[in-house]
Amino acid sequence: MMGEKTGISYADHTFSPWWGCAKVSLGCKNCSAETVAKRLGVFWGPNARRMPIAESTWRQPLAWDRKAARDGVRRRVLTSMCDVFEDRRDLDIFRMRFITLMERTPNLDWLLLTKRPENMVPMTGCWKKWPDNVWAGATVENQEMADLRISPLLEVPARMLFLSTEPLLNSIDFDGCWLAKLDWIVIGCERGRYRRPCPLAWVESIVAQCQTAAVPVFVKQLNINGRVSYNPAEWPENLRIMQYPQEKS
Repeated sequence: MMGEKTGISYADHTFSPWWGCAKVSLGCKNCSAETVAKRLGVFWGPNARRMPIAESTWRQPLAWDRKAARDGVRRRVLTSMCDVFEDRRDLDIFRMRFITLMERTPNLDWLLLTKRPENMVPMTGCWKKWPDNVWAGATVENQEMADLRISPLLEVPARMLFLSTEPLLNSIDFDGCWLAKLDWIVIGCERGRYRRPCPLAWVESIVAQCQTAAVPVFVKQLNINGRVSYNPAEWPENLRIMQYPQEKS
């Protein structure tokens, strides 16, 4: 869901300029956003209508920004119910409004997570260099998607580049050169009734690679004894890691 509060542990708020998406890879199979949206009559797929958000929802980030400025604490906002870089011309007007909104909220760090990183530069042509408060991220759920998506992500002129491996569907061997150019990795097993296995060994491997490359890593949730655990006290001690990227000047 979107709004003031979120259950996503590494974000303070969630926001999306519309609801709806189309599946593009194995990581999309059991999409939790699709499950939530269907309850509200929003359907996924390339031919389904995308539902714009209400005007009141567009105003929420402006209030979050004012509060962050008053508190002197930056807040992270994750796009959650759509892929901002889905290639549909009927979404251009909402995408441009969203770009303007991010520019107007400099006290918020916008985490733009996509499965379509090849569209990030073409769809933000008005930004030769992305605003400092807009981070670029790609989902890489297995080795195939890591090989496909990391290279175009590295072409994005954003201050912060990050990856999410949620839902982690297989072990991933990151090229050391890739890791050296990234600022953050988020790891999480799949959630939901039909979740697929995520052995701890896969997570341990990614954590070890990040530590070797000195890349901050955030473990979001793990499969512990056949269930999803969000409680680090239940995890192996070496996986109780919730780091954030280092600020850049």
